[in-house]
Amino acid sequence: MSSSDTTSQYGTKGIFYSNKSQKDIRYDSKMELRVYQRLEEDGKVKNYDRCKFSIDYTFKDGIHKYLPDIHVI
Repeated sequence: MSSSDTTSQYGTKGIFYSNKSQKDIRYDSKMELRVYQRLEEDGKVKNYDRCKFSIDYTFKDGIHKYLPDIHVI
């Protein structure tokens, strides 16, 4: 597991290689990177990736979309 990152005015972004997922996964913040590192160490986690779906919800009479960052299996 390794990572490479860049820092800009918008925060830290980079690529993290996941041994569990057997691929590079993009992260958009230091918090996401820390979560990826913990998921790699957690024996209960089989796999994870950036989330590729959204969840619709209703709030104040409007329909909105929640975009989760990570999908954990």
